[in-house]
Amino acid sequence: MIIIKAILLRLIYFTGAWKLLRRRNRHRLIILMYHGVTDLDIPVWTQVRLSDFARQMEYVAREYRSTSLEEAIKALKSKGETSDRHVVITFDDGFRNNLQHAYPVLRRLGIPATIFLTTSLIDSVRFKGMLWTDYVTALLLNSKVNTLDANSLGLGSLDLNNNDQRMATRAIVCQHLKKLKADEKNRAINNLEQQLGPVDMESTCEALAGLSWDEVALLDKEDLVSFGAHTVNHEILTCLPMDVMKQEIIDSKHVIEQHSSKPVTAFAYPNGTRDDFDEHTKAVAASEFGCALTTLEGLNEIGTDLYELKRVAIGRNMKLWEFKLSLAGFSEIIDKIKNFLQS
Repeated sequence: MIIIKAILLRLIYFTGAWKLLRRRNRHRLIILMYHGVTDLDIPVWTQVRLSDFARQMEYVAREYRSTSLEEAIKALKSKGETSDRHVVITFDDGFRNNLQHAYPVLRRLGIPATIFLTTSLIDSVRFKGMLWTDYVTALLLNSKVNTLDANSLGLGSLDLNNNDQRMATRAIVCQHLKKLKADEKNRAINNLEQQLGPVDMESTCEALAGLSWDEVALLDKEDLVSFGAHTVNHEILTCLPMDVMKQEIIDSKHVIEQHSSKPVTAFAYPNGTRDDFDEHTKAVAASEFGCALTTLEGLNEIGTDLYELKRVAIGRNMKLWEFKLSLAGFSEIIDKIKNFLQS
């Protein structure tokens, strides 16, 4: 299936057939989802190479109309149609490299962006200043052991002989941990730390560190940057009691507004799949924000539910031609085919 998909996508791109879909979707809103941008050699899907990011943004500046999320939401609320090839750039979590590496590219090209902040990452109060998913990543990539005993998680014994195996283990472990309650998950991560050893903060973790509030203040002064809320602790909201879920959403907004000169009007659901938000979380988001973003693949149009906005995920290994196809709308088609085959 993977080989067939790769061949099909190359055929569509190199014959130029993708341009027909781009034209057909030209009045739909594209929201790109990034996490980090780095110049370090780190095999983490969320951390896009700086050189790739620069080429992607140059393509956006050349072929599309970049706009702020706030302006895009106004367009979606209108009774007309969105502008031709409208693109919004977003970043989830609040990595320091958004300031160090991504913003200089955006500033050079005049491209606005919204950064969704997880406030515990900014406060650096847990997991050595990282998100728990990235802390697990750092533990695995920096460990000297070759096998992880994950029997306590019901996952058996997992090999860690090379980075490919370590990242495959990371995907398996994090997917399992996301389903646990917060206290169970934290105990499991403590157990991982005991097995894998302390994290070397001078290597992998440099790319995974969060912004400081002083750095947030620096970006807040820039007209091109706005901030959105991404909860306090990046917990899966549908796994939380109602009062804790509300606190995660509302407190993150209030904390960010204390450090920003602009109101926080947008929210992004942690993880953001269909299982990670529901009518209750949507209702809380709607009471506090003008829109909420998911990780559901696709483009948006007039009439789209503003609290289920779709995005196009951009990862580390995406080639420029694949990036072009994704903006044209092929990521949405591929996601629908995948869901159909899995049903």
